[in-house]
Amino acid sequence: MSRLLRNQLGFYALRLDRHLHHDQVVEGLRLEWTTRTNILFELQSSTNLVQWQTRYAVFGDGNPRAWTNTGDDNLVLFHRLKLTGQ
Repeated sequence: MSRLLRNQLGFYALRLDRHLHHDQVVEGLRLEWTTRTNILFELQSSTNLVQWQTRYAVFGDGNPRAWTNTGDDNLVLFHRLKLTGQ
């Protein structure tokens, strides 16, 4: 039952910080988030909120992670974090 709920609710069921902080930097848009050990963090982007593309994926180690969109594409992008527990 818990696996079913976790799969249906995603990161909400993991009770983890799901905030994605952003800052405008010289290189482009910088996104930063906190990680937890043994959780897969996938930073995804979309132009239409339907189709999502993984831009960066990393297993958490308890340290903050960051990714910078260098602006090589001039699209308006939405971003989200997809968390998967182990």
